[in-house]
This record gives sequence, structure tokens and C-alpha cells, in this order.
Amino acid sequence: MPHRDWIDLLEAFGPLIAAFVAVGVGLMQRHLQKQQLKQDLFEKRYKVYALTQDFAAAALRVGVSGDEAITKFSNGTAHAEFLFDKDVLEFIDSIKNISRALAPVQEADVTGTSSLHHDLKMGMLFAIDRMNAVFRPYLQLNRPRAPWYSRLDAYMERLTDDSEQRLNSRYQKPS
Repeated sequence: MPHRDWIDLLEAFGPLIAAFVAVGVGLMQRHLQKQQLKQDLFEKRYKVYALTQDFAAAALRVGVSGDEAITKFSNGTAHAEFLFDKDVLEFIDSIKNISRALAPVQEADVTGTSSLHHDLKMGMLFAIDRMNAVFRPYLQLNRPRAPWYSRLDAYMERLTDDSEQRLNSRYQKPS
């Protein structure tokens, strides 16, 4: 009869084992979906990075003349506000501003001897050199995460700050 006891035991714990397997599969699916979201975000951000890099190189090399190229660049980077923080948006605007200033100077100074032409080119070169440093934090797939207890502490801090502001706004009388 010992053989029958094992079967009874397996029958008793079978649903519990199946539940653990289902939870394990669900956790793995969650992990895979988070990785897919990170990869999709990386691809969208990389498109903006590559477009900015190509635009800056073209502006430095031949000069971006006319509003057509700047408009095309602006349209290509219009969704950047949803993908990046303020630092990258300011960097993209500085690239646009330098290229707007550089194009007429390059057309007028074919020899490249004017000090304004030199200064604008140096500004664009400096921006191109800074580009990787500005975009790097946003183009990393595996950023090191803080430990769970510090993330929980930061979350609780944000929650209490937000709740205080929400409570104060309820009792303020409109002017």
C-alpha cells in the first residue's frame, strides 16, 4: 500500500503545484513584456538620436540651408518631448539654433575665414562631441536599479508630497 500513499499525496498537492507553475509563467511573461517595452523605447529614442546626429553632421559639412531641412528635422524630433527629459530637448533646440545661424554664414563665407563662421563651426563641433554624453542615460537598456527599499522610500516620499498638495488644493477657495 505505500505506492497508493504517494499517489494520494500527489493528488492532494497537484493543484498547489499547478498554481505555482502558473504564477511562475505569469512572472516570466511580466519580465519579458517589461524587456520588450524597454527595447521599444530604446528604438524610438535611438531614431531621434540618429536623426540629430545626421542633421548636425549635415549642418556642419554643407550647411543646412532653408527652413525645409530644419522643418524636416523638427518634425522628426517632435515626439522627443515624450521620450526625453528637458536636457535632451534643450540640446536638440541648441543644434537647431546653431544650424540656423551657421547656414547663412557658410553661404556668405565660402573660404571659411570669418571669425563668426569659425565660432559657429566650433559650437557645432562642441555640440556633436557632447551628443553622446547627453543621450547616453536614455540609450541604456540595462540601467542599474536602486535596491527595492530605496525605491520604496522614494515612492512613499512622492506619495506623501503629492497627497499634501492634493489636500491643500481641495480647501483653497477660488479667487
